[in-house]
This record gives sequence, C-alpha cells and structure tokens, in this order.
Amino acid sequence: MNTTPDRTSPTSSVLVLDGGDRRCVQILLELRPLTVHAAPGTVIHVHTTDPAAPLDLPAWCHLTGHTYRGPVHIGPTGSTASPAYALQVAEDAVATDPGHPWRAARSPHPEPTAPEEPTAHASRPTHRAEQPGRSAHPWRRHPAQRRLHAMTDAAASHTPITVYSRPGCPYCYLLRRGLRRRGLTFTEINIWTDPEAAAAVRSVADGNETVPTVHVAERWLVNPKAATVDQLARG
Repeated sequence: MNTTPDRTSPTSSVLVLDGGDRRCVQILLELRPLTVHAAPGTVIHVHTTDPAAPLDLPAWCHLTGHTYRGPVHIGPTGSTASPAYALQVAEDAVATDPGHPWRAARSPHPEPTAPEEPTAHASRPTHRAEQPGRSAHPWRRHPAQRRLHAMTDAAASHTPITVYSRPGCPYCYLLRRGLRRRGLTFTEINIWTDPEAAAAVRSVADGNETVPTVHVAERWLVNPKAATVDQLARG
C-alpha cells in the first residue's frame, strides 16, 4: 500500500505531483506553482516516466535553489508504479518566469524619468568629445565595436558546432549560455521538430533523446560542459 500522503490533505508533509508520461517542460509548468505555495521544507514527489527527468529536475533545482533529493521508491518491491523523484522546497528560492519556469524571472523595468529642464548653456555648441555617441578619438574603435570584432574573430577561429536541444531543457540553456560567454557560435537544432536530428541523438545516447547533445570536431558529446566543447572546437 502506498503510504505517501495525498497532496490535497492539509496535514500532508509530502506533496505528490503525478506527471504521468508528460514531458518535463509540462511538468515544470505544474511544479512551479506547487513550490511557490508550499511551505519551506516541504518535500515534493514528482512521478514521471519522462527519461529526461533525472537530468531536468536536478538542473531546475540548481537554477531555483530548491534541494534535489534524488529518486525515491514508493510502493512495495516489484511495483510497476512510475519512477518518482524528490525535491525539497527552499525558503529563499529564486523566482522564475510563470510561463517559462526554466528561466529566472526578470526584474521589472524602471519607470522612465522625465527629461531634465534645459539650462542657460543649452545652446552652447558642444565639443566633439561631449556629443553623445561620439568619441574624442574618432580613429579608435568604440568598446562595443571591439567586442563585436573579437567575437567575430573567435567565431572564425573554431570548427563548426551543432547543438541538439529541445524547448524547456535547463541543461540546454546552461550550455548555450556557457558557449556564448566563450565567444563560440553554434547551430542549434530542435529534436522535437526534426525527426532526423532526434534519430541522430538516439544513435549516440544509448537510444535516449538526451539533450543537449553536441557534434563538434567529428565527435559526439552527450550533455557536455561548455569548457569541453570549447577545447575541442579550438583544438
């Protein structure tokens, strides 16, 4: 008999989210409000058959600050119940976007300030260096131009990179961010909309659609670190 308290019970110390065979992107949309309204320290058991759950749930907990407690066994030995994974609600969790819970919530934009009143010297011609957007040394590149040229040079100095991903994957987001910080350019393919890409990922990931999977320098990497991709791309 399953002794896990039902999530609708007011005295439950463990909440249960039955994800069934839904993908993790949908499960995160249901899990987010559950963690928002649960008391700190509450344990949540997520039941799901999605093979990506052992990767996506720890990544989401890392993003939000909740504690991932790993897979749990519920029910008698030999039970056919779907796998369950436990996490514990943190008191100071990072807020996430309600519509995209795999992204941190953006802070509201500050209110625009009223323009300052013109002064008595407003009609005075300004020196070239004082004009907005103009440099006192026009023969020098603006810092933004230097960064752009540096990124362009970096992109031209590494072998092509192809990243296979899917929407809502936290690990894909972390890899993309890491590659961009290193000045690497890449081609991204959504395996949910490209059957051939999904088949390619399964062929190198033991039959699973594990993402991110990267093809670089004639090698396939399953869930790699950005530093590893960088080393191979520039090797």
